[in-house]
Amino acid sequence: MPTRRDVLATAGLALIARARPVRAHDGYPERPIRILVGYPAGGGVDIVARLFAEPMKAALGQSVIVENRAGASGMIAAAAVAKSPPDGLTLLMAASGEVAINQHLYKDKMSYDPRRELVAVALIGIVPCVVVVASATPVRTAADLIAYARANRGRLSFSSSGIGNPQQLAGELMNSMAGTDVLHVPYRGAAPAVTDVATGAVTMSFSSLAAALPLIQDGRLRAVAVTSRQRMPQLPDAAPLAEAAVELEATSSSTGSGCLRPPPRRVRSSRASMKSW
Repeated sequence: MPTRRDVLATAGLALIARARPVRAHDGYPERPIRILVGYPAGGGVDIVARLFAEPMKAALGQSVIVENRAGASGMIAAAAVAKSPPDGLTLLMAASGEVAINQHLYKDKMSYDPRRELVAVALIGIVPCVVVVASATPVRTAADLIAYARANRGRLSFSSSGIGNPQQLAGELMNSMAGTDVLHVPYRGAAPAVTDVATGAVTMSFSSLAAALPLIQDGRLRAVAVTSRQRMPQLPDAAPLAEAAVELEATSSSTGSGCLRPPPRRVRSSRASMKSW
């Protein structure tokens, strides 16, 4: 299992030395806070939300509940937060898709406007994707991955946590820039996406480290590449795809958002509680 240090280092969270109570404004929060996650339990966004729940509870003196509402590339949870009362009690732990990418892909299908109906509370982290294959696959390096994909055009597949998310876009960039033809298979979250790589249902996955690391550690998956410019400390043997002659860099972000207008003082209280860990 990934440790808190692994996940925090991967997410690039900004921490301070110690937690301290946040002085509530107008009695906020007067009821338990809900953090909605648009993906199943066990994925990177879900793990980060749960890591934040306890310190937020300690900082604000109120219960913090993480609720998974998976589906529609994170938009089910995002829409629920956008349409919730603007009291700061319903927050969204979001990836890039539901607050940035989806509005360009699903203009006619989105039931909310992230620019007008959601207020960013904090940028939690910006993380690269890790490319994983089953341990039995004859791919061990980033160069092997590109060579294997080129030699098997049209016969391989890659999974991601949904259509339009940064993981899918990273895979499609690889196809475009490296001349490969790997079929995208979308899932409703990173956890099932990497599990099916381990079982052989799909060839590879572009995933968050938090979701893939347990299967890497138990030997069921092998990390062969990352989509950052540098190697990740947690995976020193996984080279950047850029080292395999593919100038590709792709990252995903985790953002704490909420329907928090009005009042702005509640935004400040939520931000302070996140910074307190």
